[in-house]
Amino acid sequence: MIPYPRAAAVVASFGVVAILAGCGPTTVMAPAPHLAFPSPDSGPGGPALDRSEKRQISRGWTSLKAGDAAAARVSARHAGENPAARLLDLQATLVAKDGDPLVGLEELITTQPEYAAAWLTLSAAAEQAGREAVALEAARHGAELWSDQRWVERARDLHHRWVEDRVVAAQRLLEVGDAPGALETVEPALALEPADRGAVLVKARALLAEGELDEAEIVLVALSGDPDALLLAGGIAESRRDWHTAMDLYTALPADHPERQDAVRRARIRWRLSIMPPYVHEAMVSEELDRAGLAVVLVSVAPQTETIEGGEVPVLSDIVALPYQREIVTAVRLEMLDADALDHRFYPDRKVTAKEVQSAIDILCKILGTTPLRWCSGQSTESCTGLEQPIDGTTVTDLVLGVVEKAGG
Repeated sequence: MIPYPRAAAVVASFGVVAILAGCGPTTVMAPAPHLAFPSPDSGPGGPALDRSEKRQISRGWTSLKAGDAAAARVSARHAGENPAARLLDLQATLVAKDGDPLVGLEELITTQPEYAAAWLTLSAAAEQAGREAVALEAARHGAELWSDQRWVERARDLHHRWVEDRVVAAQRLLEVGDAPGALETVEPALALEPADRGAVLVKARALLAEGELDEAEIVLVALSGDPDALLLAGGIAESRRDWHTAMDLYTALPADHPERQDAVRRARIRWRLSIMPPYVHEAMVSEELDRAGLAVVLVSVAPQTETIEGGEVPVLSDIVALPYQREIVTAVRLEMLDADALDHRFYPDRKVTAKEVQSAIDILCKILGTTPLRWCSGQSTESCTGLEQPIDGTTVTDLVLGVVEKAGG
């Protein structure tokens, strides 16, 4: 019998030999992957397998989950000639990343269209290859065939990452004024989901920011009848001064839409102005507005002023032959503009001052019962409305329109 101390030494020496023997070349196993697809023998639509085939498929799947693609391929060969063995071999290629399994997977779903595991494996392979459209479509179809929560969530996750996240990123770029960046960011989302509401609206708004009215209009066709799309399309029509189309689009908004009433009213006002006599248009676009033009803009844009009672009708000798004497008389009668009471003159050709415009619009606000504008002064620190000489007709027209629209005109 070997004494205990000696026996221990012998045992220890064998241990050292064993350790040294283990220091030679070894096979390094890949870390076990997280598989984004199911085993070939699971889920609906799979092929019927005998006991031996099932055993080999199960053994290969266990190897694949451990990261041993080579062993999985061996099991696939031993499993015979059937769709499950073929799928296991393709899955081994996907895990090993030593080939392209996409062609084989697409052939497999063609011959086995109800094989959910094949569709879900195709989705994972397409994602790895950067083919987003194939990956998303296969994930959705696989989830339809096999409504397990894992596969349903995977399809949702792909849509969230590739569509929703991109739309949010594009919207943020648009909000900071980067319309080109927004377009570039949202395009991949639209390539996957051409009718995605958020993506379509972001692209349309970005195109509008770039002045691409025709392109924006084409994009919005995908959302026919959508309230936000109708508002954007109405804005495009207004930009083109196509007031009839704008009114039709705004009228198509739901009756309870919060912007419908104001949008229809705004388009109707502008349509009414579009059919005004030529002298009204001349005043509205004049580069330097005169007193006659100011009277024309005030009364034409706010025609309800003509029906307001009160004030004496002035007799003005220098407007008798003018085509817009009615507008001038109304403006003077309501004291929006003054006249020389002694000489009975209006001085229609005199250029208006900022003070005259401010006073006239303040009185108009009072007449229409709406809040007056806040005019800028040298000490203004908050938002305000400013006027600079020379005062043009477009600026005054926009200010009066704002007053009329706010008053519900």
